[in-house]
Amino acid sequence: MHGKLKIMLASLAAIAMSIVGSSMTIAYFTDTDGGVNNFVVGHASTALTIYDDGGELNPASYEPLEDTQHITFRMKAVNDGNIKVYQRFRLVLPVALADAVTLNLEGMNGCDVRTATSNTCENDNFIANYNPSVNGRAEYYIMSKSILEKNAATTEWPTASLDIANLSAVDQSQLVCENGANSCVLGVGAYSDAIQTTGFNSVTEAFQNFTETY
Repeated sequence: MHGKLKIMLASLAAIAMSIVGSSMTIAYFTDTDGGVNNFVVGHASTALTIYDDGGELNPASYEPLEDTQHITFRMKAVNDGNIKVYQRFRLVLPVALADAVTLNLEGMNGCDVRTATSNTCENDNFIANYNPSVNGRAEYYIMSKSILEKNAATTEWPTASLDIANLSAVDQSQLVCENGANSCVLGVGAYSDAIQTTGFNSVTEAFQNFTETY
């Protein structure tokens, strides 16, 4: 009797161990569910239009330029990207024309960005800077203080005109001329630059290290 009891206890112990082992195995049943999240990538872009008194500017419609001439030159940008952006206008002139052609900035209370302290003028809507030498070019920068929302357009005219001061004194070898002195062109470049607002506290910070294209 005593011997049978030992055998029975041993069998119960073996069964108990089997149950424990089985329960640990069941705990490893797992399941995974997932999905692909497709996020639209941000795209910063603006479209630039330039106007004169008659509508959209067409340089080909102008007669040959003369000293003291004023060409109405108003820039407008539309955010045609899919994110809001900081935006600035940029006017690029050959260095040879820096003193012969100047950009008249409207609404700057008479401030001349070419001679102002730090070459900077400012009003409620824009901050304007001037750099007389950038890779062989003279450049005007007009940064908008307002964030440009998607599909929105700049609402104020930051520029008034291109003023021809002393074109006859320009060394024409620095201009683009196809058939002699009477076929030279100014080569004025106008741009609208856009950069994302995320990561920047202001428009000046955003464009501080902006890589320019021409």
